Amino acid sequence: MKLAYFSKQSVAIQLNDQLNKDMENVRSALLAIFTTLRFFCRQGLSIQGHEDVSSNFIQLLKLRKEDVPDLKEWMGLSSYKWLSHDIQNEIIDILGKLVLRSVACEMKKRNTWPLWLTRLVTSQ
Repeated sequence: MKLAYFSKQSVAIQLNDQLNKDMENVRSALLAIFTTLRFFCRQGLSIQGHEDVSSNFIQLLKLRKEDVPDLKEWMGLSSYKWLSHDIQNEIIDILGKLVLRSVACEMKKRNTWPLWLTRLVTSQ
């Protein structure tokens, strides 16, 4: 076992490296949460269940944590996990805005606008 005192890296560098590793693990877990919610939204599936523990969202995350080790660690935390209904709704809102922005950029790039939007703008 190597003692920190004898290593060539300073304590500050070691702490910074650990912080970066922790941030990467959290980022990976949050990405799994985002992609799970995106899956439900794309498929038009219900996220909520009769109880939080038996909700489709939590059950799929429990399944995914076997493939995503960082998610397994994240779900094992006893503190805040970003899984509440309010957080789910906020993530879905963010995903919806990303889709809207993507469609708007594509329409601007092609210089095409849907008929309903043209009528909306010209009727005012």
